[in-house]
Amino acid sequence: MKSDLLSYYSDQLTNVVAQPPVMNPPYEDGGKVRIKEFTYTVPAGGIAATSVIGLAIVPADCKIVGGQMKFAALSGTSGTVDVGIAGADGSGYYTGTTADDDDFFLSAVDTTATAGDTFATTSANDGNSQYETTKEVVITLTVNTAALTSGKVLTGLVEYVQN
Repeated sequence: MKSDLLSYYSDQLTNVVAQPPVMNPPYEDGGKVRIKEFTYTVPAGGIAATSVIGLAIVPADCKIVGGQMKFAALSGTSGTVDVGIAGADGSGYYTGTTADDDDFFLSAVDTTATAGDTFATTSANDGNSQYETTKEVVITLTVNTAALTSGKVLTGLVEYVQN
């Protein structure tokens, strides 16, 4: 697929036109978008600030391409949460050497009113969009400044590309 019209190629197209061709990773060319949904209902008595909730496990060797969550006033005044990432193996690292990060995707999301937010989406210019996992990870929700109210529900999903 050489062309006189093109001056330059993307990294992926350079691989395709190389002789011999070089395979691109499945999350860059031909992979399938997969979805992990999550629902969390705050238990009776609520949960305290600094609590960490596991929302979804995302496999190794894929690319996280989006996420979203919505909720109805999870906490009283001044409540916030973070959306982060942690190694699913409990090692304290989401890569071989990088420590778990409680606000990797979102920081200080206001939980005092009905709301929602996206994370890891390129179209919204979210930080850490298109993150490539090197091992199985858990998407986490950390309760920051106020306890979550019992009976409240958080729903959402994580989108990722895998072969």
